[in-house]
Amino acid sequence: MSTLPAEVRTPVLTHIAKAEAARAKELAAGMATGAKVALTARIDARAAQAARQMGLANFMKLPEAGKQRAEAKAALLALWRRWLQASNLPKTRGTELFCHEYNAGRIEVPAWVRETRPHVSPNSLDNWSKELSTEGLARLAGRAGHHRKGCGIIDTTPGLKDFVLGVLVEYPHVSAKVIMRGIKARFDASLHPSYRTLQRFLATWKEGNEQVFTAVINPDAWRSRFQSAAGSASENIVRLNQRWETDSTKGDLILADGQRHIIVGVIDVFSRRLKLHVSRTSSSAAVCSTLRRAMLDWGVPEVLVTDNGSDYVSHHVLRVVDALEIDHDLAPPFTPEHKPHIERVFGTFCRDLVELLPGYIGHSVADRKDIEARRSFAQRLMKQGGEPVEIRMMPEELQTFCDRWTDTVYAHDGHSGLNDRTPWEVAAAWTGPVQRIADERALDVLLAPAADGNGARTVTKKGIRLDNTYFNAAELGGLEGQDVTVLLDDADIGEVFVFDLDGNFVAKAVAPERTGISRTELAVARKAHQKEAVNAAKAELKAAAKRADTKNLVRDILMERGRAAGKVATLPRPATPYSTEAL
Repeated sequence: MSTLPAEVRTPVLTHIAKAEAARAKELAAGMATGAKVALTARIDARAAQAARQMGLANFMKLPEAGKQRAEAKAALLALWRRWLQASNLPKTRGTELFCHEYNAGRIEVPAWVRETRPHVSPNSLDNWSKELSTEGLARLAGRAGHHRKGCGIIDTTPGLKDFVLGVLVEYPHVSAKVIMRGIKARFDASLHPSYRTLQRFLATWKEGNEQVFTAVINPDAWRSRFQSAAGSASENIVRLNQRWETDSTKGDLILADGQRHIIVGVIDVFSRRLKLHVSRTSSSAAVCSTLRRAMLDWGVPEVLVTDNGSDYVSHHVLRVVDALEIDHDLAPPFTPEHKPHIERVFGTFCRDLVELLPGYIGHSVADRKDIEARRSFAQRLMKQGGEPVEIRMMPEELQTFCDRWTDTVYAHDGHSGLNDRTPWEVAAAWTGPVQRIADERALDVLLAPAADGNGARTVTKKGIRLDNTYFNAAELGGLEGQDVTVLLDDADIGEVFVFDLDGNFVAKAVAPERTGISRTELAVARKAHQKEAVNAAKAELKAAAKRADTKNLVRDILMERGRAAGKVATLPRPATPYSTEAL
């Protein structure tokens, strides 16, 4: 090339350079295309791998039926690949033969696989293989239901889903038929779902949103069934009388006297000991009487848990809580979970009351209706504002039942919260200190004054008249005609507490017809006390008379009068001599 003349060499070199440049460009372009293809292949492979991993993760979310469908198809794919390798046949011919033999039942597979996929075709195997490779195991379960979740006409139509859920929340028991009528009235005909679609949507939504739906329509049921309850409400209770919970049943009882009544309860969380009190209302008097009985029998609690109702924050309760240094724990409004033990035991009592006293429940005529009445009885008894529950018992009869149930049934039943021990066993086994009330008079502040006159009454020869009943006690003998103060214990309608006007305790008077005490024996005892009191008073008066020497009182009076008379001087009066022959 160097021997050529310059005018020839230059064009040749230019041509060669252009040819080399073109060749290099073509080579570079080919290399770029190959790199691009390789990169695309790697991206597709990674995407497929990610899809398979996601499909495997989604597999765990499938229902059991979907899992079984996917696993059956995967098992057939693995069996199909081994068949092709072992047969050495072309893929098409080998696949056709595999399907023929399988459908004829000549290929052994687990029974559940054949039950799930009794027949198979070449197209199915090919499609399953592609789906498993690109979308993972979950895809083999099929598309059933995938298109409905969030993609149906109710979900995608603006405002339709909100309307359906709004009606459902406002009227929880509304039927799909009624909602369908509302849809037809509010939405264009082209947007109406089918009736079956609406039914499926409601059923699916309620099943998937059970907790939220329950919380909206019935907060109490939500707290009972769903509210988080990690740990135990009594896990930190390690001492007798460490924590008491008290509350009243929310429902109304109409007893044989025609009056509404409620039941007040108090429970010691450590031992689960329980006291129940029947009262006409959930008044401060009823609460105080229940606490008085519990403190006299059990001792003084460290913490008393109540709600913030007026009956639980009365002056009576607060005075005792402050004086005895009891920590008063007020539950926030609408939080029954703050005192779960008394809430739960009320349910136990109501169910037992139903089972043990079926004859006392009203509204039952035949056996079937009896069962229905008993089933709803406990629910209505615990439901505030519900229909009153009727029991053909007098208040004192129900109170007797409550006392017997707490002392002989509940106290001796094993409790899961006590490791199957009974409340009686736990209380009896306690060897630690118990702060007890030594002087019953200390709890007299929990008593309520008798109606009208702030408890003022006059003792008559028949006793103390209250509520058309005479209350009597031996200690009243000798107090006839005197004024006293009468205080009541709401827990016992047969007793009253009598105090003198200075506040000193006099006696516990009873109504014989309410307590079963013999009126004759009570009258004899009072008469004897009266005689003793009167005789003592007479003796004291006689002693006072003796000390005063009253027998010589007349003499002393005359002497005093004489001495007084001698101190009085009169002026001399003019006089004339008087004389006779005899003189």
